[in-house]
Amino acid sequence: MSRALSTEEGVAKRVRVSVKADDIKYGAATMCKWCPIALAIKDIPSTNDVNVGVSIVRINDVPYQMPPRAIEFIAEFDLAAEENRKPRVKPFTFYLRKCK
Repeated sequence: MSRALSTEEGVAKRVRVSVKADDIKYGAATMCKWCPIALAIKDIPSTNDVNVGVSIVRINDVPYQMPPRAIEFIAEFDLAAEENRKPRVKPFTFYLRKCK
């Protein structure tokens, strides 16, 4: 599957996101445009704007549903920053599904 957001029909219905070690290292907790998941999405071609919420990600103003694993990742990453400790997260890959 292509990682590009645009398709011949318009907007991708499913998007593969790979959070890498550098995304975790340079990501900012509680920052919807600079968290590790946002950084990973910005690597996808045709991505102009990203806003990561609690369970919804907006990519180029199109809403996508995050899977539970990604929601848990964000919760742990943000909590670790709040508790001033290293987050217990690792690189991973997941799919976003376009909201209906």
